Amino acid sequence: MREQTWRIIERLKQLPRTPDDYGVIHADLHMHNFCFADGRITAFDFDNCEYAWFVKDIAVLLFYVARAEARGQREQAVAAFLAPFLEGYREHRRCERASLLAIPDMLALQRSMNYALFHQYRDPDQINDTILDSWSRFRRDIEAEKPVLELDFAQF
Repeated sequence: MREQTWRIIERLKQLPRTPDDYGVIHADLHMHNFCFADGRITAFDFDNCEYAWFVKDIAVLLFYVARAEARGQREQAVAAFLAPFLEGYREHRRCERASLLAIPDMLALQRSMNYALFHQYRDPDQINDTILDSWSRFRRDIEAEKPVLELDFAQF
Protein backbone atom coordinates (compact mmCIF):
# COMPACT_ATOMS: atom_id res chain seq x y z
CA MET A 1 0.00 0.00 0.00
CA ARG A 2 2.84 2.39 0.64
CA GLU A 3 3.93 2.03 -2.97
CA GLN A 4 0.50 3.08 -4.24
CA THR A 5 0.47 6.09 -1.94
CA TRP A 6 4.01 7.11 -2.95
CA ARG A 7 2.96 6.98 -6.63
CA ILE A 8 0.08 9.33 -5.87
CA ILE A 9 2.40 11.72 -4.04
CA GLU A 10 4.90 11.67 -6.91
CA ARG A 11 2.15 12.57 -9.40
CA LEU A 12 0.94 15.40 -7.16
CA LYS A 13 4.46 16.78 -6.87
CA GLN A 14 4.26 17.55 -10.60
CA LEU A 15 1.42 20.05 -10.08
CA PRO A 16 2.24 23.78 -10.24
CA ARG A 17 2.92 25.59 -6.99
CA THR A 18 2.12 29.10 -8.06
CA PRO A 19 0.36 31.55 -5.71
CA ASP A 20 -2.81 30.96 -7.76
CA ASP A 21 -2.66 27.19 -7.17
CA TYR A 22 -0.88 26.63 -3.89
CA GLY A 23 -0.96 28.07 -0.40
CA VAL A 24 -2.36 27.60 3.09
CA ILE A 25 -5.49 25.44 3.10
CA HIS A 26 -7.84 24.13 5.76
CA ALA A 27 -7.14 20.49 4.74
CA ASP A 28 -10.03 19.03 6.75
CA LEU A 29 -13.18 20.58 5.34
CA HIS A 30 -16.19 18.40 5.99
CA MET A 31 -19.71 18.92 7.24
CA HIS A 32 -18.62 19.07 10.89
CA ASN A 33 -15.97 21.76 10.30
CA PHE A 34 -18.10 24.53 8.84
CA CYS A 35 -21.52 26.04 9.29
CA PHE A 36 -23.84 27.86 6.96
CA ALA A 37 -25.89 30.74 8.34
CA ASP A 38 -27.30 33.97 6.92
CA GLY A 39 -25.95 33.13 3.47
CA ARG A 40 -22.37 32.77 4.72
CA ILE A 41 -20.12 29.77 5.21
CA THR A 42 -17.88 29.85 8.27
CA ALA A 43 -15.11 27.27 8.51
CA PHE A 44 -13.55 26.31 11.83
CA ASP A 45 -11.24 23.66 13.33
CA PHE A 46 -8.04 24.71 11.60
CA ASP A 47 -5.72 22.27 13.39
CA ASN A 48 -4.92 20.42 10.14
CA CYS A 49 -3.96 23.50 8.10
CA GLU A 50 -1.12 22.91 5.68
CA TYR A 51 0.50 24.26 2.56
CA ALA A 52 -1.00 22.44 -0.39
CA TRP A 53 -2.92 22.96 -3.60
CA PHE A 54 -6.15 24.88 -3.13
CA VAL A 55 -8.02 22.17 -5.00
CA LYS A 56 -7.11 19.76 -2.20
CA ASP A 57 -9.64 21.50 0.04
CA ILE A 58 -12.26 20.75 -2.61
CA ALA A 59 -11.14 17.13 -2.89
CA VAL A 60 -11.29 16.58 0.88
CA LEU A 61 -14.79 18.04 0.98
CA LEU A 62 -15.86 15.79 -1.92
CA PHE A 63 -14.38 12.77 -0.15
CA TYR A 64 -16.70 13.35 2.80
CA VAL A 65 -19.71 14.19 0.63
CA ALA A 66 -19.20 10.82 -1.07
CA ARG A 67 -18.66 8.92 2.19
CA ALA A 68 -22.02 10.18 3.47
CA GLU A 69 -23.77 8.35 0.62
CA ALA A 70 -24.30 4.67 -0.10
CA ARG A 71 -22.08 3.05 -2.71
CA GLY A 72 -23.71 3.44 -6.09
CA GLN A 73 -25.06 6.88 -5.19
CA ARG A 74 -21.80 8.65 -4.44
CA GLU A 75 -21.00 9.92 -7.93
CA GLN A 76 -24.48 11.37 -8.34
CA ALA A 77 -24.32 13.09 -4.95
CA VAL A 78 -20.86 14.52 -5.61
CA ALA A 79 -21.85 15.78 -9.07
CA ALA A 80 -24.98 17.43 -7.65
CA PHE A 81 -22.88 19.09 -4.94
CA LEU A 82 -19.84 20.04 -7.03
CA ALA A 83 -21.47 22.03 -9.84
CA PRO A 84 -23.09 24.72 -7.64
CA PHE A 85 -20.18 24.63 -5.18
CA LEU A 86 -17.69 25.46 -7.94
CA GLU A 87 -19.94 28.23 -9.23
CA GLY A 88 -19.60 29.99 -5.88
CA TYR A 89 -15.98 28.99 -5.36
CA ARG A 90 -14.97 30.51 -8.69
CA GLU A 91 -16.37 33.86 -7.61
CA HIS A 92 -13.45 34.02 -5.15
CA ARG A 93 -10.69 31.82 -6.56
CA ARG A 94 -9.97 30.37 -9.95
CA CYS A 95 -10.33 26.64 -10.39
CA GLU A 96 -9.41 25.50 -13.86
CA ARG A 97 -9.68 22.17 -15.60
CA ALA A 98 -6.05 21.26 -14.83
CA SER A 99 -6.70 21.58 -11.11
CA LEU A 100 -9.88 19.52 -11.32
CA LEU A 101 -7.96 16.75 -13.09
CA ALA A 102 -5.87 16.33 -9.92
CA ILE A 103 -8.93 15.56 -7.78
CA PRO A 104 -8.85 11.77 -8.33
CA ASP A 105 -5.29 11.57 -6.97
CA MET A 106 -6.18 13.84 -4.07
CA LEU A 107 -9.18 11.67 -3.25
CA ALA A 108 -6.99 8.57 -3.35
CA LEU A 109 -4.46 10.24 -1.06
CA GLN A 110 -7.25 11.18 1.36
CA ARG A 111 -8.43 7.57 1.40
CA SER A 112 -4.90 6.38 2.19
CA MET A 113 -4.56 8.96 4.96
CA ASN A 114 -7.89 7.93 6.48
CA TYR A 115 -6.85 4.29 6.37
CA ALA A 116 -3.61 5.10 8.18
CA LEU A 117 -5.43 7.23 10.78
CA PHE A 118 -7.86 4.40 11.39
CA HIS A 119 -4.99 2.19 12.49
CA GLN A 120 -3.45 4.94 14.56
CA TYR A 121 -6.53 5.88 16.58
CA ARG A 122 -8.68 2.75 16.82
CA ASP A 123 -8.39 0.10 19.51
CA PRO A 124 -8.29 -3.24 17.64
CA ASP A 125 -10.32 -4.84 20.43
CA GLN A 126 -13.16 -2.36 19.84
CA ILE A 127 -13.64 -2.97 16.11
CA ASN A 128 -16.82 -4.74 15.07
CA ASP A 129 -17.27 -6.75 11.87
CA THR A 130 -19.00 -3.90 10.03
CA ILE A 131 -16.11 -1.51 10.65
CA LEU A 132 -13.56 -4.22 9.88
CA ASP A 133 -15.29 -4.97 6.56
CA SER A 134 -15.38 -1.29 5.66
CA TRP A 135 -11.69 -0.78 6.36
CA SER A 136 -10.76 -4.03 4.61
CA ARG A 137 -12.53 -2.66 1.55
CA PHE A 138 -10.51 0.56 1.90
CA ARG A 139 -7.31 -1.51 1.85
CA ARG A 140 -8.39 -3.58 -1.17
CA ASP A 141 -9.35 -0.43 -3.07
CA ILE A 142 -6.02 1.24 -2.23
CA GLU A 143 -4.02 -1.80 -3.28
CA ALA A 144 -6.00 -2.11 -6.53
CA GLU A 145 -5.65 1.65 -7.11
CA LYS A 146 -9.40 1.79 -7.60
CA PRO A 147 -10.65 5.37 -8.07
CA VAL A 148 -12.51 6.75 -5.08
CA LEU A 149 -15.11 8.16 -7.48
CA GLU A 150 -15.81 7.26 -11.09
CA LEU A 151 -16.44 10.84 -12.14
CA ASP A 152 -15.08 13.04 -14.93
CA PHE A 153 -14.05 16.08 -12.92
CA ALA A 154 -12.98 17.95 -16.07
CA GLN A 155 -16.66 18.37 -16.97
CA PHE A 156 -17.11 20.85 -14.13
